[in-house]
Parts: sequence; C-alpha cells; structure tokens
Amino acid sequence: MDIAQAILGWLQPVWTLMQMLGVLIGFIMTGSSLLAIVRAQVERSKSNIAWVGVIVGILLGNLPAALNTLSYTIFNRGTQSAIAYAGGGGGQYAQLEAAVLGVISLVGLYGVIKGFLLLRAAHESRDHFWHGIKHLIGGTLAVNIVPMLQIGGASLGSTMQSVVTKIIG
Repeated sequence: MDIAQAILGWLQPVWTLMQMLGVLIGFIMTGSSLLAIVRAQVERSKSNIAWVGVIVGILLGNLPAALNTLSYTIFNRGTQSAIAYAGGGGGQYAQLEAAVLGVISLVGLYGVIKGFLLLRAAHESRDHFWHGIKHLIGGTLAVNIVPMLQIGGASLGSTMQSVVTKIIG
C-alpha cells in the first residue's frame, strides 16, 4: 500500500501541472493562430483554418472551465472532485482504489487535451475531427470515472462494487 500512498501523493501536483500545460499550449496556439490570421489576410482559406486554432486555443487556455463544461454536459456535475475521491468503503484496498481512479482521471485529462489538439489539426483530414471528438468524449468520461462506475452499477441493478464482488467471487 506504500505505492498507493506515493501515487496519491504526486497525483494532485501532476493534475495541476497537466492543466497548466494545457493552458500554456492554448495561449501559444491562440497567439500563433492570430499571427497566422494577420499574415494570411490575402488568402481567405488559410485565415479560416487559423480561426479554428484561435477557438481551440481559447478553449485550451481555459482548460479547467472547458473541462467543467464538458462534465456538466454529460454528468450534470463539475470536475472539482475528480482527483479527490474518498472511496466507497474503508477496506484494505481503499488507498489503492483511490490511486487507480485518480490515475484514470489523469489519463482522461490527457485525452481531453489531445482531443483539443486533434480538433486544431482537423483541417488536414476529416478523420482528425472525429478522433478529436472521440478523445474529448472519452477523456471526459475518464475524468469522471466515479460517476461512470455509479452509472454502470445502477444499470446492472445495484452498485458497481457489489457487481464486481459478485463477478470476482
């Protein structure tokens, strides 16, 4: 369980670092896209592509708010407590459970950032747009893994913990 404590110890700083990295990427993307708009005023098609970069850059620049909006859209709740999962029970694996759920939320945050970056590259290929949408939805679901597990348990007629216990034995 020492490993779980170590994971829980570095999870919040890494979460904050990834959010700030997304914000930094957003500011850089917005600035470079605005410069591209100024340079490409003669060519209208390049200017449209740059506007997409501005919009995606602004969304990444406001990553915590954008992530909250995505979460409210799907789950009707924010992501403030995505890392601060207290656990269902108080069993011997409570720390490990919280660590695993926190890592899944962190991977979800990475997916949301990657989704925004794929949307920025959508002008290159239509596939990038749909891959970006899939990353945004999947990342949002992963960030909100606890409500997803609650929904899964309710869909199976109980709580997720009791369903897993019945399957494992």
